[in-house]
Amino acid sequence: ITYMRTDSVNLSKQAIASAASYIESTYGKEFVKVRAYRTKSASAQEAHEAIRPTDMSLERASGNEYDQKLYDLIRRRTLASQMAPARLEKTEIVIDIVPKSKIQNLEASFIAKGEIITFDGFLRVYGRNKQDNLLPDLISGDPIELQTALARQTFAKPPARYSEGSLVKKLEELGIGRPSTYATIISTIQTRGYVERGEGEGTERKIIELRLESPTKRVASGGATPASEKFSNFSEEGVDQMTGPASSDLRTEHAEGSASNDGSGHNRITKQTITEKTGADRGKLVPTPAGELIADFLTDHFDEIVDYGFTASVEHHFDEIAANQLPRNKMLQDFYEPFHKRIENSGDIDRSSVAQATEIGIDPKSGKPIFARFGRFGPLLQLGSTEDKENKPQFAPMPHGARVESVTLEQALKAFELPRAVGITKDGKEIKSNIGRFGPYIQVDKLYVSIKKPLDPHTITEEQARELYAEKLKTEAEKNIADFGDGIKILKGRFGPYITDGKKNAKIPKGIEPTSVTHEQAQKLLAESPAKSAKRRVARRKK
Repeated sequence: ITYMRTDSVNLSKQAIASAASYIESTYGKEFVKVRAYRTKSASAQEAHEAIRPTDMSLERASGNEYDQKLYDLIRRRTLASQMAPARLEKTEIVIDIVPKSKIQNLEASFIAKGEIITFDGFLRVYGRNKQDNLLPDLISGDPIELQTALARQTFAKPPARYSEGSLVKKLEELGIGRPSTYATIISTIQTRGYVERGEGEGTERKIIELRLESPTKRVASGGATPASEKFSNFSEEGVDQMTGPASSDLRTEHAEGSASNDGSGHNRITKQTITEKTGADRGKLVPTPAGELIADFLTDHFDEIVDYGFTASVEHHFDEIAANQLPRNKMLQDFYEPFHKRIENSGDIDRSSVAQATEIGIDPKSGKPIFARFGRFGPLLQLGSTEDKENKPQFAPMPHGARVESVTLEQALKAFELPRAVGITKDGKEIKSNIGRFGPYIQVDKLYVSIKKPLDPHTITEEQARELYAEKLKTEAEKNIADFGDGIKILKGRFGPYITDGKKNAKIPKGIEPTSVTHEQAQKLLAESPAKSAKRRVARRKK
């Protein structure tokens, strides 16, 4: 293929000629339809040709099965772009429910659609054996006997959340970003905690389904109708037009008859309750509470900056600067002056309105209010008021899965049960359990041990905590080469043994056995080791 980062759809004259020659020799002259395409994306990088095979006649590519699938996708799409369109013959039948003379103002009807392919055109390269959706031979005015009718309760669905792929597609439509920056954009919003991958399987809800059967249908099927059957002699598209989109996960719970007349010569209606799942977001990008807070704040106070159109216009200005059509300094001045004024005015923003503290109840033990709010590292719970100068408020992390706007008092009270006294170690040291930024843990003096599932900090026993503590001590002992008792230790690290006092680290020179290093040598090596300094990333100026 050609340059892999291009998003151009333009093919060279040589490539078009090669594709046309292959199509004519393989499928026939009538299948050739030479075209030149132009991209619709405002931010497209068209310095290179479109991604295409270098040899149109090559059907196999080297590599594994996934490489072959990718090559097939590129090759077939390239050839199809230079082939004639397919021709279809479509038929639509409108079926009135009852004669309009019998019921006044009734305009309901069924629609059945069918089609046949008269010329497959570009579909030939995809090797599709599409079954024609044939309708029975009918003449306008023919009576049609109803066999089965299905009515299913439906609910309006909210817009689907973005996946990584659909988000990239939306960015392309808005003219935001470039092919080389999409991966960085998606990675950044996740590493900063603005969005996270959804894990929700959805919740179940009940829907009602009514089925009407004619006597002839019951006789033909032996008195029972298969659960999967919808409209006999009707296309699937026609069924959807009446019943709405089919659910992706349905389960029948019970069925019951409710016919007004159950005689063999009358229609029969059956009712059944079906369970479907809704709200599943597994694999989707779901906004976190912190992400929603930041989005609301920026929209309220910097609406012009976060507007989709602004970002797209900046991309356009960059292209103009690159083409020497716009002075760089003018573009920066036009942006910075109004932006700087906004920054200066932002000092008047009330911080409490940003924190969005919500009182969720009163602690029955202390009588203090409990708040749910946002902190520096995300949502948290607060026991007590910041206005109480004598007693500082206590804080607890937000329970897993809870949100600021929906956390309950019961969840909050359970969160403030921590830290919890679990017991003592065999040598008499106190064991506490708690939940921190990185999850649940037990603490013995200054030693912290993570609590893994299925153990829980609220219910972990003294015996279980002792086992975790013993395992941690064993791991630490294996890591320790020497301990001089004053905080200076020789430890095993990822890159070999080293000396540390907890603040500074020092390498052990090559040729010296770590176990032979004395206390004095360790002190000297630490003194000679450079102090840690905060590293600042300096942006390199491009010439």
